Amino acid sequence: MEHFELSILHHSHKESKEQLLSNSFYEEHKNWFQDQDLHPDILHIAQGSYKQTRGYEGGIRGKGYIVKALEAALWAFWSNNDSFETGVLAAIQLGSDTDTTAAIYGQLAGAFYGYDKIPQKWRRQLDAHDLLVSISHWLHFLGSQASTDEQQSQHITGEKRK
Repeated sequence: MEHFELSILHHSHKESKEQLLSNSFYEEHKNWFQDQDLHPDILHIAQGSYKQTRGYEGGIRGKGYIVKALEAALWAFWSNNDSFETGVLAAIQLGSDTDTTAAIYGQLAGAFYGYDKIPQKWRRQLDAHDLLVSISHWLHFLGSQASTDEQQSQHITGEKRK
């Protein structure tokens, strides 16, 4: 799931959607993975296997294997016209393992677009909404601290952390 996790780095590294979804993203940022190779199935996805303009008709399916759900979620993110709602609906309309695909899409798009891009009609219906918002603020704070610590370390040592 390393490619998926990179979306969460978007805010700290300021990568655009096009940069995150670039077929060469993994190779260009291999040091983020401690130079570990990706599993061949994940590498295939990282190299753009999900970029099928016809979606379901082009072979995108989120069924039976978590890697396929990741591919389907990335397809929904890639083809969503920068709309959280459009992407969720596209993920669901693929059929098969829709809950897994939509959950992965929701995490990916939510991390990229932010809370305000989730339709308000959906946010109002969330169980434990206030708790989830509090946890998200806490995680954002921790991420900001980690980013600040890394920047300070880089400034002192002159080296990027691998």
